[in-house]
Amino acid sequence: MQKSSQAVIKKLSQRRRKQSIEVERKVSSFFDFRFPIPNNKPNKPLPMCYELKTSNGGTEAVIDDNCGISKFYKIANTLADDLQVKFLNQVDDAETLDWDFQYRGQFLTLHYNIFNGVSIYPQQEKSHLKDNSAVMEVAHFLQHRVY
Repeated sequence: MQKSSQAVIKKLSQRRRKQSIEVERKVSSFFDFRFPIPNNKPNKPLPMCYELKTSNGGTEAVIDDNCGISKFYKIANTLADDLQVKFLNQVDDAETLDWDFQYRGQFLTLHYNIFNGVSIYPQQEKSHLKDNSAVMEVAHFLQHRVY
C-alpha cells in the first residue's frame, strides 16, 4: 500500500511540475511579447523604454516609469560616480524631485515623480538638437547600466 501511495504522490508532483512549467512558458511568452528583451549586439545601442517630445520640441527620456525613490537615488549616484556630473540645483517636493546637472555643456534635469517615475529632459524652454542628443546619450548610458 505504501508503494502505491508513493507512486500516486510521485505522479501528482510530476504533473504539478509540468503544469508549472507550462504556466511559466505562457507567462514568459506574454512578457516577451509585451516587453521584448533587447538584442545585445555590440556597437548597437539598446532601445530606450520610450522617449517623449515636449511641447517646445525637447526630448524627455523616460528611464523607468514605475519605480520608487530609491531607484532615483541610485540613478543619481551612478550619474555622479560614473559620468562625474555635479548636481547644481536640487528641488525636493513632496511628490517630485528635480535635480539639475550639466553634461557636456548641456543643462539637463533628472526628474522623479511618484506617479511618472524617473526621466531626464533639457532645462531650457527652447530645446536645441544638442540638448536632445545629450538627453538620449545619458539615457542610453543608464540603460546599459540596467536601469
